[in-house]
Amino acid sequence: MLQLEVMDPTELYNAAAKGDMAVFQPKISTNDSSLEEPWDILKPITDEIDSILHVATKFQQEKFAEMLIDMNESLVDLKNKEEDTPLHIAARVGCSGITKLLIDHSTSSILEMVNMYKDTALHDAVRYGHQSVVELLLSQKPGLAMMMNEAGESPLYLAVDRKNYDIADYILQNAPEFPYGGRDGMNVLHVATIRMATNDGHPEIGG
Repeated sequence: MLQLEVMDPTELYNAAAKGDMAVFQPKISTNDSSLEEPWDILKPITDEIDSILHVATKFQQEKFAEMLIDMNESLVDLKNKEEDTPLHIAARVGCSGITKLLIDHSTSSILEMVNMYKDTALHDAVRYGHQSVVELLLSQKPGLAMMMNEAGESPLYLAVDRKNYDIADYILQNAPEFPYGGRDGMNVLHVATIRMATNDGHPEIGG
């Protein structure tokens, strides 16, 4: 049976950040009593409790991420200190390829998983203006548009609040239902009026 020697977390972080798949090759050995415990691929490698897949996703290393998932699919559902899954990270950095990879290999309802702020991956994709990821997530589960975060923000509200009007239009056209509510007692129409006033106007959303 093959084993992986214990590797330094910094070494693993750097390999994930660079997509250096060769880092694993020298570490493989046959059973040998002199070896330490086999390396646990699920073990966090940062102080934020990021897994190696979180890190690979952050740096958009798609082939490296695919290799990790092939080694252990349980990585897909792991959460870090702020309860982000790798899907949250993929949505945040706008990596459609890894987003699709994670969705295809999840054994749970990863699309609906929330972090400590009750954000779904859709909230993060909208917040950072990554329309391709928004479209991918909604195509998989249109009902995500109904989910509110801890601040009471829907994805539609966030899109308007961040002046991501193309994303707002997409949500309006492709989600069967969506809440209009937002934080601090405001709704989508309130914030749209404010943002339009500070942006010299904008074509009517959904028009």
